[in-house]
Amino acid sequence: MKKTLYKYRAINEYTEKIFLNKKVWLSNAAGLNDPFECTIQEIAEDYINEKVKEMKDAQISGFVMSCGMAVKGIMPLWGMSTKLVKQTLKKLKKESNYEKKYKLVRETFRKHSGGSMTRPRKTFENFDKQLQQAGIFSLSEDPINELMWAHYGGNSTGIAIGFNVSENSNLSDPEKCIKVTYSDELPSFESEGFLVETSLKYGGKNEQRIAFNDPTLLTAISTKSKAWNYEKEWRYVEPDQGEYQYPGPINQIVFGLNTKEETIKKYKDLANSLGTDSMAFFKVRKEPNTNKLRLEKLKGSD
Repeated sequence: MKKTLYKYRAINEYTEKIFLNKKVWLSNAAGLNDPFECTIQEIAEDYINEKVKEMKDAQISGFVMSCGMAVKGIMPLWGMSTKLVKQTLKKLKKESNYEKKYKLVRETFRKHSGGSMTRPRKTFENFDKQLQQAGIFSLSEDPINELMWAHYGGNSTGIAIGFNVSENSNLSDPEKCIKVTYSDELPSFESEGFLVETSLKYGGKNEQRIAFNDPTLLTAISTKSKAWNYEKEWRYVEPDQGEYQYPGPINQIVFGLNTKEETIKKYKDLANSLGTDSMAFFKVRKEPNTNKLRLEKLKGSD
């Protein structure tokens, strides 16, 4: 990975807030400009049914194991008497209908634990919702790309903010900062299946969802069509959109070809106010006798 990744910005109040608030905004998929953001090929219904059955089996097995430990006096089960636990086990063993057996486990859990068991099918139903809720902060390897300056840098009147990929920062975490893959095919789910995690919510309610470090989820978040490959994009990602601390310290400011002098002075002052150990400033210039751009280091850089 590059040592510095760049965020192209036009000059406006939101760009200024990045320096004043020392935070960045991670947008969800709807706030980005690719209509295919965070989408995936349809997951086969047979696969979902198989995994839902596996998850239900695990819930039933876990319940039976807990009942067995309660009968042996190893640990209590939600205040249920030994007699009631034995009766419940007997009902489970006698019940031949799988869905009725599963319902009995769920109702016993709800009645005696005060909580509610996760619904395996809902885990998959919520997958698209998770993708659409993910927070994304787009960065580029390249600070002198003409199209990037035109599209995101205020037609070369803005700035590119350089974030240092420093050790122990979110930008150095491969599960937080992902290089975008450019493909004209939508990503598909991994054959190994999803990573699933369970969290306990307020009121004792369990929630099961695809883990944010699941390979399929991360691939869906970081795949774009080949039309965008000029961006050379990396993405700092979080489970939800919103404001977050810098993913890495700001160590560079690149001013566009047409950035005004008063803007350069203003953002030099803003950058220096961050108190970073080293801050470098660059200006985009035209390479003489070519149609290429270059960077010129400005005075005042550390």
